Amino acid sequence: MSDTPHSLLEQLHREPEDSLAWSRMFDQEHDRVVYQELLRLGQEHFHEEQWRIFERVAVREESPDAVALAHGTTRNAVYLIKSRVLHWLRTTGEGLIER
Repeated sequence: MSDTPHSLLEQLHREPEDSLAWSRMFDQEHDRVVYQELLRLGQEHFHEEQWRIFERVAVREESPDAVALAHGTTRNAVYLIKSRVLHWLRTTGEGLIER
């Protein structure tokens, strides 16, 4: 069977277990693209220094104390930046990704 759009639709209708797999793959790809776009938008929204701090603590899971020291700020400031960025990401992405 060729992989034309029509034949793929036929496969999905005939094989329910495969349909579920396709659905999961689509959902995962959708979420990945949305996450990437949210991160890109966040990087544009926040000052470069704030974004670097967020990335180091939230994405790379570096120690807040080490990040604060490296950026000449306090641990509290690092936590505030992380919290603000996460809040912005959640608010901006609300409804785009199912939990």
